[in-house]
Formats: sequence, structure tokens, C-alpha cells
Amino acid sequence: MGECSAVGAALGIVGLSVSLGGRRVLDSVDLEVAPNTTLCILGASGCGKTTLLRAVAGLVELDAGEVSIGGREITSLPPHRRDVGLVFQDLALFPHRRVAENVAFGLRMAGWSVRRQEARVTELLDLVGLAGYEQRRVSSLSGGEAQRVALARSIAPSPAVLLLDEPLAALDRELHRRLVEDLPQVLDASGATVVHVTHDPAEALALADRLAVMGDGRVLQVGEPMELWKFPVSETVARLLGMDAIADAEVRAGAVWIGGVELFHRPGAPDGPARVLVRPDAVRGLGEASGDHPDPRWCRWPAVVSAARFVGAASEISVEVAGRLRLRVAAGIGAVRAPGEPVAVVVDPSACVLWPPPAGSDGADDLGGA
Repeated sequence: MGECSAVGAALGIVGLSVSLGGRRVLDSVDLEVAPNTTLCILGASGCGKTTLLRAVAGLVELDAGEVSIGGREITSLPPHRRDVGLVFQDLALFPHRRVAENVAFGLRMAGWSVRRQEARVTELLDLVGLAGYEQRRVSSLSGGEAQRVALARSIAPSPAVLLLDEPLAALDRELHRRLVEDLPQVLDASGATVVHVTHDPAEALALADRLAVMGDGRVLQVGEPMELWKFPVSETVARLLGMDAIADAEVRAGAVWIGGVELFHRPGAPDGPARVLVRPDAVRGLGEASGDHPDPRWCRWPAVVSAARFVGAASEISVEVAGRLRLRVAAGIGAVRAPGEPVAVVVDPSACVLWPPPAGSDGADDLGGA
């Protein structure tokens, strides 16, 4: 195999089921990824997202289902014939080899000439910001540098599909931030169709062209990142996206109430119990306990300060509405609020989501979004 196939093929996953140790880890997963796009899969540990990558790569046995790349069914092919690159969580670099040797490994296995290998290694190290690192020992690299080498090695043979298994999970906050900023350019330049799994909602939202949220071996919701953020279909999805301002509510004649506090109006919402989500972007700030609306479209909810902490660029103040709904509000660096102090929290009601009461512990299936 002296040449690589064209990159950026569509990935199709249909009815994929996998059992490990007698437990169903993937349960009839269906996903489609368009060519040259990045699908991020978000989920908690144990939800099946890593197993899904390994199934696409041919590293686990399937109970059922099919995988196709570029319209060609590859389920029965061995891993080395699937035209897939994989970056493992532990990177799996060769510590006894230098950077150039690590990056060129797949090219050498594919039969590339030495001259072509060297040119490709130089091109990729420049792309990932490691120009001149060819002769560095892997053992001398920082965590962020090692991540970049692993990425360069995976895209060197120009795979049609690139699978990233939480490649940024072990980095410190600053390195993580820098690589999240740099990664889209690298992935775009690679031309590959990318599936990136993570448990970090901010990372998923920043990197995804499309986002899938997984739980208990199933895809709970898939769509554009903004769509999932605005209208999560269930409480489980909302919490996985990092949104936890959720409480029981009551709808009466279109008005949504928590305790004795009227939150907002949602015309057409059926009367009765409900669950309400206040998205982080709904919270506009704090005001005094009494005062006028800063904008007629917004609401002022009476609340009580429960905690305040200094977080560097600002203060983060936690308030409780009717003793049931806890909200976090960013305030100016000099803002001082004492626990127990009455305040008004200013909220955009169009950024609140209303669900029917859950039929079980997993939350509701439908929503009545703004």
C-alpha cells in the first residue's frame, strides 16, 4: 500500500451494538458524519464513547451493526485496512524513538520512500507547531508537545477518518486551552473526517461541527452545538452540557412558578407540574431587591445570596430563588455580597427551557423551549 486514499470520506454507523464482559456497552447506535467535518461525542465516563471509537477502528467485536466509510461497508475489514487513524488517551508514542520516527511510523509501514517520509514529517510538525523537533527524544517532550506529536503521527498517512479518544484530558488548564484553540486549524488542514470524544462540555462545544451526547450506550441527542445548547431534549443532556440550574416548577395559565415566585410566561405550556432549566446565558446579572426592569423582555426574580467567591477576573455569586433554584452569577471584581442578602437576579426568559415532569429518573423526552 504505497499511496493513501482520498481523505474526508463520510462515516456511517448503523445499529452498532457491543457487549463487553456480559454487559451491553453500545446499544443500537446510529450516527452519520459528513465528509471533512468534526463530530464531537460528549458523555460521562462509562457511557460507551471510547468503545464506539474502538468499534469504528475494528478493535472490538460487534454484536450487531455496520460501519461504512465513503459508502463502503468496512465492518469485516481488519483495523489496518479501514483507512482510520486513532489517537489513544495514553497517546501510545514510542518512547525509544525520536519525534520524526514516531510521526513517520505509519508512512514507513505504508511503504513511503525515505524522502517522502521526511517531507511529510516536516510538513506536519510545522502544522502542529513543532517545527525543528524532528530529532527530539519523546521522553524530553512536555505533555502538550507529546499530544501534538501523537496528532501528527495519526494524520500523517492521510486517513479518511480520524478518531480522537479524549486526547486533551491529561493536560493542565493552560495547555488544554491552547490546544483547543489550535486544534480546529490542524484538523481542517488534515482534511479528515473527525470523531472526537470527550467528557468536557466546553471542549466539545468549541470543537464540534456537530455534537452527539451519549448516555448508557445510546445517543441521547445529536445536532449542531448551538441547537443542543438552546434546546437540550432532556435533563440528562442538559447536565452533560454543564447546565445544572434545574428545578421543579408549576405551570398555571401559561405562567411558570417556583414556590411563590412567578418566573416567566410560556404561552401554550400545559397546566401542571414541570421541570425548568435556566441556561447560564439566561442570567444577565444582579440587581437590588427592588427596582425597575433593565429591559422589558427580561425578568427580575427575588433571590437570596447563598455564597460568594473570588475567581480572579470576577466574583461568582450563588443565589437561590424560592429556596429551590440555585443560579450562579458573575459580578464585578469588587462586588461584595454577603450570604443571606436579598437581591434580584435579572434573567432573559427566552433562554429558559421547560420540560414536562419526568416519567422516570432520566428526565423528560420532549421540551417546550422558547
